[in-house]
This record gives sequence, structure tokens and C-alpha cells, in this order.
Amino acid sequence: MTANGWLQILLFLALVFFVTKPMGIFMTRVFQCEKTFMDPMLRPVELALPGHGRGPEPRDAMDRVCHCNAAVQLGLDGRALSDI
Repeated sequence: MTANGWLQILLFLALVFFVTKPMGIFMTRVFQCEKTFMDPMLRPVELALPGHGRGPEPRDAMDRVCHCNAAVQLGLDGRALSDI
């Protein structure tokens, strides 16, 4: 492999390394429904989408996903998580 190839690999790994922490913090805030730096730009777009304001709250939907994952991992076979 040439020096240029090694340089590209090292540059890519460095970029991944430096982006990991900020992206993880951003994703954590998004999934916890906290305010992020993208809110001022994306809030008008979200409000303009059809169906905004209908359906479950994001936290309720995430709780359902977490309970479903826990039920699958525990092997509950269709029983509710609260039945344990």
C-alpha cells in the first residue's frame, strides 16, 4: 500500500475518533427529548409536517420500545412486563 493510502486511512480514523464524542452527546439529547443546537432550524420543519401533534409522545414511544426489548430479552412470550 502506498503512503497516500495509509494517510487516508489515518485521516479517516482520526475523523471518526474526533466526531464520536460530540455525536454521542447530540444523540443522547435527541433521544431524551432535550433541547439541541438544531432545534431552532428544525422546529419549523417539524411543525409543518402533517400529523404533528397526533399520536404518542416520543418518550412514551421510547418506553414502549424499551419494554418490548426487555420482554424479548427476558423471554416473556407475550406476557406483559408488569406481570413478572
